[in-house]
Amino acid sequence: MSWLSDAEKDVFRRLLTALEGTKNEFIVVGGQAARLFRYHPWARTVDWQPILTSDIDVATDDKGHRAGVDLGARVNEQGFEGQMEGDDRPPRTLYVSASGPAEIEFITPDRPKRNPTGVTVDVLGISAKKVPHLEILLVEPCVVTVPDVGDVRLPSPAAYILQKTLTLTNRRTKEQRGKDALYAHDALQLFSTPQGVLGEVVAQATHVRSTLGRKQLAELQLNAAKLSDPRTDFVAEASRQAAAAGRRGQGPESIALANKLGFRDLSLLPKP
Repeated sequence: MSWLSDAEKDVFRRLLTALEGTKNEFIVVGGQAARLFRYHPWARTVDWQPILTSDIDVATDDKGHRAGVDLGARVNEQGFEGQMEGDDRPPRTLYVSASGPAEIEFITPDRPKRNPTGVTVDVLGISAKKVPHLEILLVEPCVVTVPDVGDVRLPSPAAYILQKTLTLTNRRTKEQRGKDALYAHDALQLFSTPQGVLGEVVAQATHVRSTLGRKQLAELQLNAAKLSDPRTDFVAEASRQAAAAGRRGQGPESIALANKLGFRDLSLLPKP
């Protein structure tokens, strides 16, 4: 089954063309990663639709790029027009496709010691927004083959689940928190069987946790507990959005229980 429309496939093909020669240093994250996980060879088939989004977040580190290309020029050549906003230097920029409803934003880890000021940084001629805890997604990314598109790099399933859970309370609005809670839940379910989370994903999570600091680990465990409680507004909003998308059987109790079982397997919650 195809999870992308023809127009979306065209956008991704043009993005991959722009990244040619550098794409091993960039990964697709955010809501698009949640959709493209359906193509991962470990993912099971589920009977509910992913939450749709037209935005494409592309993550990379801000240093150490081996390619000496002008990525900004390449993105423009592929039909994405940079729309700048704000007074930052470089300005925050969304790269908008003229031929379809898609906005690409490049993002990079916010490391204050490396870039102590500003919310953006120049990476190969594009403006990348700095995002806290994004480095987690860059730990051993994976590659999925998307039909009629090609190979797309994504975070590992474990890195995605842990990063979404960690950053949940940093999101500004109830809607954003609910959507991220649903993304974490969906990824847990995609990579689980009736016996629990896949062993490969559990091993990935162990590695990712080893890269985190004490404060990150403490917040990660706290947020895992919140996502396992049907009374929290995170879970209630996730359930509301699932119902709005026509997904049945995903009430707050169902979502919270699935999260609790998954987080126990990932050693984020104590086992009974």
